[in-house]
Amino acid sequence: MIGHLAARLTRKSRSNFYYAFLALPRRRRAALYAVYAFCRTVDDIADLGGERGSHCADQRRELERWRRDVALCYEPGGRPADPIASGLAQAVRAFAIPRDALLAIIDGVEMDLDQVRYETAEDLYPYCYRVASAVGLCCIEIFGYTDPRAREYAIKLGTSVPTPAPGVSTCRRRISGSSA
Repeated sequence: MIGHLAARLTRKSRSNFYYAFLALPRRRRAALYAVYAFCRTVDDIADLGGERGSHCADQRRELERWRRDVALCYEPGGRPADPIASGLAQAVRAFAIPRDALLAIIDGVEMDLDQVRYETAEDLYPYCYRVASAVGLCCIEIFGYTDPRAREYAIKLGTSVPTPAPGVSTCRRRISGSSA
C-alpha cells in the first residue's frame, strides 16, 4: 500500500524518474520511490506553501514535523504516522540511507523560504549540497556501490555549477541574475 502511494506520487510528477526506476529490482525501486516521494513532499512544502496560502511559519512547522518523522525512521520500532514517512522508514531500514542526508534535504528546501537567489557559486554551494548532493548520497545507498569514491562523486555531481546552457541544473538557476 505505502509503496504504491510513493510510486503513484513519482508517476504523477511526470518526471522520467518513474520510468527509470521501473528497471530496478522491486526492493530497490520501492526504496527509490520512497526517497523521491519524501523529496517531492518536502520540496512542495517550501515551494508551494505560499500558493496554498500557508505562512512561512506554518511551512517551517511542517518541515520540523518532517525532521521528527525522519528521526522516527531511525528509531527502533519508530513508526511515522505519515504514509510517505512510513515508506521512507522502510527504505531506511532496508538500505543504509544516511540520516544526515535526509535532514540536509529538509534544510535545503527550507532555504527556499529565506532566499532563492545567490550572488556567487560559493554562496550557492550549501544549497546545492543539500538539495542535490544529499539526494545522490541517499540514492547510491539504494543502488549499491563498492567503490567508496561513489560518495565523493555524488557530492561533486550535486554541487557542480555548470556553465550557462539550455537545461541547466536547479542549482545553476539559483545564482542571482542567471538567465537560465
